[in-house]
Amino acid sequence: MNEQEREELFLLELRRLRSKNYITDQTFEVVSSAYEKMIHSSIEWVDAPVEQEEVLAPPERVPAKPAPVKEKKVKSTQELRDRNLTWILIIGVVFLLLGALVLATSTWDVMTSIMKTALIGGIAAVFFGISWLSGHKLRIEKTAFSFLVLGSLFLPIVVFSAGYFQLFGEWLSVSGAGNEVLGLIGVFLCLPLYFIQANRQHSRLFVWFSFVTLSIGAAFFIQVFQPTVDLFYLGIVLFNGLLLLFYARAKKREKLVLFTKELPIYAQGNLILSTLLLLFFYESEVFYSFNVIVTAFLYLAMIYIGKQKDYHFVFTFLLIYGIYQLIEHSVLESADVMLYALVGFIFIGLQSVDRLQNPYMKKVFQLTSGVVSLSAFIFITYKGLILRYDDPSWLLVLGYVIISINYIALANVTRYRIFGFLAPLFLAVAGLY
Repeated sequence: MNEQEREELFLLELRRLRSKNYITDQTFEVVSSAYEKMIHSSIEWVDAPVEQEEVLAPPERVPAKPAPVKEKKVKSTQELRDRNLTWILIIGVVFLLLGALVLATSTWDVMTSIMKTALIGGIAAVFFGISWLSGHKLRIEKTAFSFLVLGSLFLPIVVFSAGYFQLFGEWLSVSGAGNEVLGLIGVFLCLPLYFIQANRQHSRLFVWFSFVTLSIGAAFFIQVFQPTVDLFYLGIVLFNGLLLLFYARAKKREKLVLFTKELPIYAQGNLILSTLLLLFFYESEVFYSFNVIVTAFLYLAMIYIGKQKDYHFVFTFLLIYGIYQLIEHSVLESADVMLYALVGFIFIGLQSVDRLQNPYMKKVFQLTSGVVSLSAFIFITYKGLILRYDDPSWLLVLGYVIISINYIALANVTRYRIFGFLAPLFLAVAGLY
């Protein structure tokens, strides 16, 4: 190894020492200068005071941290106390219920109706009592809430048992003529309790108890008047409309925010359920079609009140289906081809209503009008070529003209050129008749 190779190797190792922080920059300069002086003695080197340097020890390797061991949560004395008291209460309630069950099964036949109802009411009272004891005396909030829920669920059972055992007479019983009134009494007893507890506990569960009880109460109230099936569902549809109106008016009130947060979901579920029942249970086709059309406009309201844009499909289907039922099962059937041609104008009218102004829905209504009018054209053509081939009618011509006017209107309010091309085509078809 020659001198140049040894110099390069020495400087390389010296740089490695500096890069790994085993020597300081000042030490590196001093040693490299000394080495350079030794190799090249012709270069002058001015002595510089060399400070005593501490050679840094290599950094200690930090051992890798072991995976954290999940420590078992140690419950406080208060938590242990609450848990033990809760179990004592639960065991006590279980023994109480078992005792009541044994008593009921062994002496049920000899017990009077009042005693039977009192036994069921006593169970509800026990649940309410334990809830009060847990909340006000023992300060166990979760246990108090659980027993409050159980007591609240037993309350309608008490009312039902009183009606079942005919404590209020044969008329005001489950099997009597006044069973709807009995149901209303149960609603009037339960609904205020659920409403108060929903506000007091800030509980979504009691909010839903209130909503379900309200729907049951509405059904009992309508049934009091002994309506037909179609009138009953009309009442349910109007009840759903009142729910949407209430939400639109009360959604910004802070006092009702607990209820208005859940109301859209409840109103949608209530509306969908009533719609499904409405479509399968009816007596009069004309009344049935009217209910379907009213329901369709409730879905239209949901689009704007509940911000549910996808409901426009349901609205369109129900509206067209309701109009079809109305035309086909009434005296309007004789002018069906003309009336079907007019349906497209409904959607043109909706897209121009000020309160319904929305870029997305405006476009949807325009396209829907075009699709509906095209469907009407196909239906009218089918009627003209297949069913009424030998009986030319001015109604067919009028239907084609109305569809042409519809497409001319769409061509003016939209940017779709196809509407402008189709309008003369429909007029030409009308000229064939």
